[in-house]
Amino acid sequence: VISFGFDPAMWSFSSVSSKIVSTVSAYVLYGGPENIASMFRYIGKEVLGCDYSYDQPQESLWQGLYHPDSKEAFSTVADYLEWRGRKHEHCVGILFFRTYWANGDLGIVDSLIRELEKDVDVLPAFCFGMGDRDLGAKSSGEVVEEYFQGRVDGVINLQSIFHAGSAEQSVQILKRLDRPVFHPLTVYHKSEEEWREDSLGLSSSEVGWTVALPEFEGLIEPILAGVSAKNEIAAMEYECHQGVADRIEKIARRMKRWISLKNKPPSERKVAFILHNNPCASAEATVGSGAHLDTLE
Repeated sequence: VISFGFDPAMWSFSSVSSKIVSTVSAYVLYGGPENIASMFRYIGKEVLGCDYSYDQPQESLWQGLYHPDSKEAFSTVADYLEWRGRKHEHCVGILFFRTYWANGDLGIVDSLIRELEKDVDVLPAFCFGMGDRDLGAKSSGEVVEEYFQGRVDGVINLQSIFHAGSAEQSVQILKRLDRPVFHPLTVYHKSEEEWREDSLGLSSSEVGWTVALPEFEGLIEPILAGVSAKNEIAAMEYECHQGVADRIEKIARRMKRWISLKNKPPSERKVAFILHNNPCASAEATVGSGAHLDTLE
């Protein structure tokens, strides 16, 4: 038994040496197909005694900027812009999990980049989410401050929750950013056809994790962006994710409209209020009601 993970307390359940556990944990932590393949060969030789050769865990960036037209990711905005340059007046940041990049599960990110770049520049940044100071991995809050602050007109956040150390730190970073933050959704285990045929669309757990929690942080536009898909390597099928074309187009269109709205003088802006009204109770009791919220104020 090899029990590993971010919590070292879990390692005590292992029936192999701590060296093997820490090495396996490093393979998984760094991630990527090459590391995972080496991990299996390592286990085969060191645990099962098979005649395998393997590579040691290969380190890679904990955070960086990705683009589908570049073979390498960039550790700084300066390096990225030196390669990519500026082509448009406005810029949008995309924040996504490092695991998407490490494992090559980038279909949704690529679709967003291609659609947005028709009209705006894009800074697509990946990171560890919660971060890890011991590893040098920055949190999503730190990455937003370093890569996006003062550079973007809006952010598309594909991570589930915005991490910045504490709730108060998250609030302060989002206030300093002072830009609309979109939170598109992904159904991780349904194909596009299955999603369209499902009357509920998302499961209750997906609604809680990907809609309700981000709303507490002020994230907006929970439009479905991606679905599960199947890919194949060496006749072996595996799950990955891809963008839904018309939804990706809508997200890009909405972001460009938010940017346009920001640049309109206040006298030309229009605001609509949509108030909740439960038809099962008297109008006086329910118009504008929201559980534990001072909605009318």
